[in-house]
Amino acid sequence: MEKAAAKSILSRLQPVLRECRDMALERLSERLNAMFDKSEQALLDFIDKADTNQGQFQFIDAISVISARKQAVEQRFREEISRGFSEYSGNKAISYPKPLLEEQQQAAETLELLDDNELDQRLALQTMIDRTQRQCFQQIYALGQRLSMVRGGKQLPPKDLPGGPVHCVSAFQIAADELAFETNILLIVYTLFEKFVMRELNGFFDEYNQKLIEAGVFPNLKLEAPKHPKTTGQPAPGEDGAEDSAPQPDAQRAQAPSEEGNIALGEEVFNSIRDLMATRRRGDPRYSRHPEINPNAAAMGGAKAMIDTPTLVSAIHEIQPETGSDFLPEETTRGTRPSVIEVDAAILDQIRQRLIEERERLFQGVDRNTIPSADLDTIELVGMLFEHVLNEDDLPNIAKALISHLHTPYLKVAILDHRFLIDSRHIARKLLNLMVESGLQWIEEDDLRRGIYYPMQEGVNRILHEFKDDVDVFGEVYDKLTAQVEELNQKTKIVETRAKEAAKGRERLENARLRAHGVVESIVGERRFHPDVERFLNHAWLDKMILMLLRDPMIESKPEWNQVLSVIKDIIWIYDSKDDPRLRLSVEEKLPQLKQRIENGLSSVGDIHQPDLQALFEFLSVLVAADESPDKKPAPVAASAPRIRDKRTEAVIGAVERKDFATLSKEEEEIVKLLKSVKFGTWFELLDDNQKLHRLKLSWFSPITQKYMFVDKSGIQALVTPIEKLARQMRNGRAKIVKYPAVPFVDRALESVLKMLQKTFGSTGNK
Repeated sequence: MEKAAAKSILSRLQPVLRECRDMALERLSERLNAMFDKSEQALLDFIDKADTNQGQFQFIDAISVISARKQAVEQRFREEISRGFSEYSGNKAISYPKPLLEEQQQAAETLELLDDNELDQRLALQTMIDRTQRQCFQQIYALGQRLSMVRGGKQLPPKDLPGGPVHCVSAFQIAADELAFETNILLIVYTLFEKFVMRELNGFFDEYNQKLIEAGVFPNLKLEAPKHPKTTGQPAPGEDGAEDSAPQPDAQRAQAPSEEGNIALGEEVFNSIRDLMATRRRGDPRYSRHPEINPNAAAMGGAKAMIDTPTLVSAIHEIQPETGSDFLPEETTRGTRPSVIEVDAAILDQIRQRLIEERERLFQGVDRNTIPSADLDTIELVGMLFEHVLNEDDLPNIAKALISHLHTPYLKVAILDHRFLIDSRHIARKLLNLMVESGLQWIEEDDLRRGIYYPMQEGVNRILHEFKDDVDVFGEVYDKLTAQVEELNQKTKIVETRAKEAAKGRERLENARLRAHGVVESIVGERRFHPDVERFLNHAWLDKMILMLLRDPMIESKPEWNQVLSVIKDIIWIYDSKDDPRLRLSVEEKLPQLKQRIENGLSSVGDIHQPDLQALFEFLSVLVAADESPDKKPAPVAASAPRIRDKRTEAVIGAVERKDFATLSKEEEEIVKLLKSVKFGTWFELLDDNQKLHRLKLSWFSPITQKYMFVDKSGIQALVTPIEKLARQMRNGRAKIVKYPAVPFVDRALESVLKMLQKTFGSTGNK
């Protein structure tokens, strides 16, 4: 019944879907034509910047190619868009001829075979999708709900939304093949497509939703989506999808309230803080002549007129530094950037004093008794915010020092627009939150060049140089830093995926080696052989068995495996028959066939084992001929001679058979239970033997060796450790789980300020 009802809805709405398709083709074609109109000028700019004649000719050719083939590109683009709508209307998933980067990562497919050019292209496309989904999140969320309803109510993934970001970007990726550009030119074209098409889709998505609303599809749906796109939880080890989870600090946010709720909550906190500040200020003699604080000031004749906002902003601008401090890293004369800058507690104390002095310089230029009380509250509150930056747990000192340079610009922002302190959507507030979160996640004090430090420093310097009274610069810095963080995140995901794939490969190899050795041991038993036989069985033939296990996990149930085992048994039989004259004829008959089977078997592993093979054949030949020529009898093997094992096998056997740890204490057993429930993507702090602290992310757990793999901030494997050892480290205080804040920095700081003031002045403020 449900399927029939869903089919009925889809059938009834086919005319509306055709209207949506036609509208999409029209709007997207308009934007694509706008892109082509702008492409010539963009490429001309690159011609001017090209370092070589060859580079200039490359851009000149690109202009000609676009002019000649743009109609073919548009036609292919329209075909792909139409195909997506047709597949959706036919109750099918939208098919993608080229795999999407995010989908490939989620499926844990190998990325090692991608060359750098293809990887750059995939990253550019995925970043384009992510940015559009974030920019148009409300419209896309509503569109997804409505299109899911049309198809029967089952939630559709983003890639199955016709005309959605994934579909549009993929359609252009395919269409752009008509241009046959090299990667450097193609990436420029992708950038133009994002700028002139993807960033201009707000109106398109609104119109798309409106057509569905007019057709009666979720007409009363509110546009507040339940969660930010990056708030999905992460599964624990062993759960479906756990291996591919890679949560970031900003991905651990709680469910976001509505925009009105954000403002109302912020206003409530802000007003509570202002009430408590007013209580404190009434007892401060420095404000005795302030008419808004001391009502008797006017009667006493000491009151002064309040200054206006432009005057106060101008005074703040006078104290705003234009450059960073001397202790921040700068490019050398050779253009290189320092990798390490030490910022200790003493420097942080100097910064605290500098921020206080900046505010005091403001009050030296402007009488504090002439500043409106609301502005006084704002100045003090911004100072407290930046004090919280300096006190932020786990934020690297170099990040604290850098962000502190924005103290005066943020004073100016807050005076110009008090919404900064009450509205979490304010762009300057979002930028401050982003910088703190990025500092926590992406600044590496051991090598500042690897993370986000220098891009963040560029943003800070730009604000110091350019900001006067137009907050648009904060939005531009925010957008650029967000894109840089996204790119870093994508690259880190790829590196981490490769690290996990490599770890899994090593695990499979060790498991196959262990299994093969166990099979050989079960056949050989306690027998001792000549070293040439031992070496062959535990080296050449063992590698043959390992390779078979790696290629086919089910090989042990197939005839080929029995043939491999029969070689081992025949070698043992020949060896055991050396002293029985009655079997000499049978041995002589079997030996040539055995040699042929061994040679055929080792042909799949190359020539590396030829020395072992020749040594075995020579030994067996001498062994068989011993009865005829006693002088050729092989040297006896001492009864006490230990079995010769391959060192690689010894390492594996030792790793499994060893007992690294004594019986765990009850507390350690509880920690082991806790660790087994920890989600992949959780960050840990671990002390190494040199007392150096490392912040690493849990990336993978081996169910075979019971070991955890950790990666660093760049996604590179940094540590592999047994679960018992990690539990012991945690019990001894040498390891701990790091919990990133779930609430944005500014919200946390304001709540902290409120609690501090309530604790100090709460009783007075409530009188």
